[in-house]
Amino acid sequence: MLVLVSKDAGDATVRRFVGECSRFAVPLVRAGDRAGLGRVVGKNAVSVLAVTDSSMATAILAKLGMEESQVLRGDRNRQGGS
Repeated sequence: MLVLVSKDAGDATVRRFVGECSRFAVPLVRAGDRAGLGRVVGKNAVSVLAVTDSSMATAILAKLGMEESQVLRGDRNRQGGS
């Protein structure tokens, strides 16, 4: 599983998902903007996307030029180039 949080997501949204992902040991990456993430799923704007397929999550990380060891796992730093 992988959670993508847009770089322009609100601070409260970021805090909430960083906390939840930390709690459940789910990797989180800051990537794109809300409009871009929305286009991926056919919506206007989306702040957060969860990818539940492990192969897809790995492919997304590769496309972003990241390895799983580079994603946010429990600290409160904004990972993913924000």
